[in-house]
Amino acid sequence: MAQRHLDPTDPTAAAAPVPADALAAYLRSQATEFLRALRQHQETGAGAAGGPAESVDAA
Repeated sequence: MAQRHLDPTDPTAAAAPVPADALAAYLRSQATEFLRALRQHQETGAGAAGGPAESVDAA
C-alpha cells in the first residue's frame, strides 16, 4: 500500500509541527508494516543458503 509523503520543498505545505500522537501512530504503522514484510520474507524462504546459486543455474 503506497502512501503519499509530504514534499518539504512545497511552499503551500503547512509548516505546523506534527502532534506527538500523530507521529507515534505513523511510526507504529510503519514499524508494523516493516515487521509484516520481514516475516513474509522469512516465511517464503528468501535468502536461503542455496537461493542465489539455484537462480544462476536456472538462467
